[in-house]
Amino acid sequence: MNVFRRHRERTQAEIAARQSADQASGDGSVQGSIYENMFAQLNAHKIELKKIKSLTSKGVRKGELLDDYMAYVDGILAADEAVQDDVVMTIFIWAIDAGRFETALKISEWALAHDIAPPYGFNRSVAEILAEEIADKAVRDKDQISKHIDLLEEVIKLVTDKDMADPVRAKLLKAIGYAKRETEPEEALNLLRHAILLSPKIGVKNDIKSLESQIKNSATEKTNNIPTVSPAPVLASDANVTELNPVTLESGSEADGCLSLIHI
Repeated sequence: MNVFRRHRERTQAEIAARQSADQASGDGSVQGSIYENMFAQLNAHKIELKKIKSLTSKGVRKGELLDDYMAYVDGILAADEAVQDDVVMTIFIWAIDAGRFETALKISEWALAHDIAPPYGFNRSVAEILAEEIADKAVRDKDQISKHIDLLEEVIKLVTDKDMADPVRAKLLKAIGYAKRETEPEEALNLLRHAILLSPKIGVKNDIKSLESQIKNSATEKTNNIPTVSPAPVLASDANVTELNPVTLESGSEADGCLSLIHI
């Protein structure tokens, strides 16, 4: 897409969103020719995607198609209005499927702020889709899950105060717990304990036992490695040395003229 077309679509989308938000008689959705054009293009691409059987290949193709919509998406987000837009929300889904998480986060931040619904046909909320799909993708990459920690923590910031099913939130906590097992085992343990409280079948019982054992062994090892400190030597002085030889000391006064031998 050339730069002029991109600018035009972005501008038209922003104007359409603002005008739609100002129309009290509207149904809360974006109106205008730019939306109609994007929606028609989206339907054509959906037909193309249905012909692809491989989920992996379908995800790749969705990533290739995203650029056809990003100018429009940027315009809608720039308007920052509470208008329902199924084109933008479908791109949100496609971005997750394609692994374009930065785009998905950008759209979800707008959608969650304005209580925008997912596109038609989705029963889960935007918060649930974001949390569950990102968590599932991170857990599937179990050998390198720690590299997803920044993404997972960004997601949990966005959805912490949002209502969602307990098993979905548990999945997100599980994913973050797994990502922190190596670097922050105690925090990981707390996250997994919280996850199993929300969803007893989340499948982290053995992970909790393993972390408990790891933390216990680490504490024992630290205790055993504490060096023993010898007491400091006592230095001799006039105040603390006891003489072994008898010393003749004067006792009494010069008047009585008596002397006694005292062994100190």
